Amino acid sequence: MENLNMPASQTNGDSGSEAGLSKEQQDITLIDLEDYNITDKDMLLERIYNDKNGKSNTKSALGMYIEIPTSYPIDLQAFSSYFLQELSQGVNLFSAQRWSENFGRVFVGISDKSPDEKVPCELISAENPESLKYRQVSSGRTISPTQLVETNSLQGGSNLVLLNSAFTSIEGLLINVTHMLDELIWNLALSDGKRTANSYSQAVRYVRDTGISFEFANEEEILSKYISDTYNNKVRLYGSRKSKTVPFVLGCVVPNALPKTKSLNQLDAYSQNEAPKSVEVKEVNSYEVTIGITTAKEIHAGHLLLFLTANSFAKCIDATVIVSANNTGPRVNATITSLQKEVESLLGRDITLEQANQILSSLPLSVTQRLYQMRNEDFVPSINSDFSTLKFATEQNMVLLRLLGLNVNYILDTDCNPIGAINYAFSNTPGYFPELGLGFTSLRGGQSANYLDNGEFTAVGASLANMINLAINDDGLKGIAYFDHESSTAIASKVITEQLGIPVYQPSGAAIGFGGEIASGTKGNSIRLKEIYDFITRYGQQLGIDSSEIMNLGMNALTFSLFSNYYISDLHPNNYSANTFYDFASKEYFFEFFKSQIGSYRQVQNNIQNVLNTLERDETVNRDDSSAKRLYALVARSEAITRMTPEKLLQVISSQTVLKKDKVNVQMFIDMGYSEQESLRKIEDVEANNLFICKRSHPYFEYINFLLTMDIQDLMSLTGEQKNSIKKAILTVKKLFS
Repeated sequence: MENLNMPASQTNGDSGSEAGLSKEQQDITLIDLEDYNITDKDMLLERIYNDKNGKSNTKSALGMYIEIPTSYPIDLQAFSSYFLQELSQGVNLFSAQRWSENFGRVFVGISDKSPDEKVPCELISAENPESLKYRQVSSGRTISPTQLVETNSLQGGSNLVLLNSAFTSIEGLLINVTHMLDELIWNLALSDGKRTANSYSQAVRYVRDTGISFEFANEEEILSKYISDTYNNKVRLYGSRKSKTVPFVLGCVVPNALPKTKSLNQLDAYSQNEAPKSVEVKEVNSYEVTIGITTAKEIHAGHLLLFLTANSFAKCIDATVIVSANNTGPRVNATITSLQKEVESLLGRDITLEQANQILSSLPLSVTQRLYQMRNEDFVPSINSDFSTLKFATEQNMVLLRLLGLNVNYILDTDCNPIGAINYAFSNTPGYFPELGLGFTSLRGGQSANYLDNGEFTAVGASLANMINLAINDDGLKGIAYFDHESSTAIASKVITEQLGIPVYQPSGAAIGFGGEIASGTKGNSIRLKEIYDFITRYGQQLGIDSSEIMNLGMNALTFSLFSNYYISDLHPNNYSANTFYDFASKEYFFEFFKSQIGSYRQVQNNIQNVLNTLERDETVNRDDSSAKRLYALVARSEAITRMTPEKLLQVISSQTVLKKDKVNVQMFIDMGYSEQESLRKIEDVEANNLFICKRSHPYFEYINFLLTMDIQDLMSLTGEQKNSIKKAILTVKKLFS
């Protein structure tokens, strides 16, 4: 709007503040109102904008937090009734007036509250911990507001509220209605030229008693209504412009314009937050095992540890790890934009983002990694495409894993038909508004999941789509084991389990670090898979072991080390913000450690074979009674191993043990290549709760460790049936090393 000076947008929620003008802005000379007509709209809006009507901006932390409804059309009468009830609460009366005086900041979102704790709106301070339970959402798509409200909820009382009929979003409508209700009460609260807590309270009661009617009008009609009686009729502008789907001219209030038809005091409770129904968790016959990796860059040692952790379960159930190749989202979109600019510079002409996307799908990994690292995420365009972005780079990454002798498959995010998957799962679920570009749901524990925002899938939405496609296919229903430490995956897992009844487990992934810092391919401080491949090849030549055998030996040794060594965490590992990783003093020491693990694992192999050879012998010897208890425990464990279900396996693998401080010692860090002095500093970090020492669990590894503590002579005292139980268990756990 030309020549109209606007204040800076606020940072919290919708803000709603129209204050903040400088003295120069306030001193604008305005012509008399009778000289205005609707064609002088810019000047008219400037006058309205500068008329603060007794309000001021003192940067109050108070806000009206609105829970976005899980269904629409919205009952405006019921919403208004609850809003007025919230303002009239005894503890809120003074706060409500201060909130209104500061232009009534409004925050529309979803809260992490249990369904029975959710309320349509509440007046609280941003400093109140309760405000942190709300997360802002944006549908991003606009439709006629008449489609968002119940038609029979428009007429209700003598006070008229004109709402702008411009297309808006569902959150935009709620912001608009809230501001206009505030405007109506504020104007009625004027008494003897001022507003007091008492006059504000009386205004709230008056509106509840006399009721409200709503009408929709275009901007010109709203301004004409204002011109007809500027003393009583007040226009509200949306000065902050925080939400792009809210019209600048919100509407106009006309007190006592209509005959009284309905009071807001006797309305039914506002209940448009239906809780999704939880379902029983279904039984499944098999599980899909998956990890998520962005395949625009070369996968590295950290990804390898993540894969081996997942593979430690996959092998137990004869499954293959599926890499969910992340080829969508802001990072990939930023990479596409980098390519677009580079190609345009080379060609000397513009290309579309879709053309850049197609080019990216056929580029080698070396090029996509460079583009990925030079990406700029300050402005990331929306790119909705089902094109197989990064397909060639993804296949090259899979070749790197297969060079190491690993069995792996992959699926691109764009091949998952995310829209179809989400429609399948949530088409009849409260909170799913695909036509508005918004989708959210609540969990039993009160946590909320926002899976569709601004018409695009969030990280939670992408995880949901992947899991649904993996779980529901032509082979029937499967469970999901998603090895990852991301909070978005955790939320998606809960949604899938609670609302679709699909069992989903989320064991923590694995990562690697050096010198106390987690390694990253983006930072370039990790170890490339090609380096690991070359190292194992050279070491195999030194040992005189052929390529395929040494690769298998190396991967099994590294897997064994994941469950026999400690890893660190900068926060408690149950915190999804924690950085958990196997920490080595340096990259060089990692390779020395790798050599030692190969040696240790070969010794374990030999010891297991010695046990099997002993169990094959027919002779028996008398045992010492002191060993009877341990032998009994071994037989019991053996039988438990052969009967162990995938669910039990996952429960154990998902557990993480945090060592007590008195169990942490200097040698643990020396074993990872640190000097004694450096190790002592690590101990100090542990004492100060700046570092946690953790260990993974796996039933098969724990069984092997217990088995190898047994005396050979004691094993020979077992009966034939007992020996067979142990042999059967050993063959079961040896799946890990096939």
